[in-house]
Amino acid sequence: MKLTKEDFPSLAWPLACFLGSVAFAVAAPMAAQKFLQKMVVEESGAEKALSVAGNRIREAKRDRDNLSSYQAAYRGLVKRGMVGDFQRLDLIEQLEKIGSSLFDMQYSISPRQKIPVSDSFELNVNRAVFQLSLLHEGRLLDFFDVLEAQTRGLPLIEGCGIERIGTSTGYEAHLKAVCTVSWVTLESLK
Repeated sequence: MKLTKEDFPSLAWPLACFLGSVAFAVAAPMAAQKFLQKMVVEESGAEKALSVAGNRIREAKRDRDNLSSYQAAYRGLVKRGMVGDFQRLDLIEQLEKIGSSLFDMQYSISPRQKIPVSDSFELNVNRAVFQLSLLHEGRLLDFFDVLEAQTRGLPLIEGCGIERIGTSTGYEAHLKAVCTVSWVTLESLK
């Protein structure tokens, strides 16, 4: 069979379909490969987002459980004045009341030290040095019991030195004590 010029117009449509089919057969796998790569990247991103969301949910559940288990202890710390704003004026007023029950009490309070312990809290340390005249050693222990019961924060005894004063008798002071006590509190930064 021989092709002539008159045959070309009738072959144009089948030839165009053939060339289109070849082009589609070459382009379709390339497009499918790119689409598959895009889907793999999106799937990986979705899996990471799902993993992050799952971690956040687990962390939130753990925080909720921790919060409920520590809530009573936290309320106790707030009630004792360990957590919250520590007012030095309240401390001075309490010390004046306590001092009236002793023979002689003098004290000096150092400036407050602030120590950051986290992004949410800082540790406040208020240090006082006491000079006490006492009838006997038991009065010193009573003094520390009263300090703990009547002041806010956690009083920590850093050190104490005791010396005997002369040879007094009766209801005069027999001992002189110099003690350093620090009150520690946590204060919220937010």
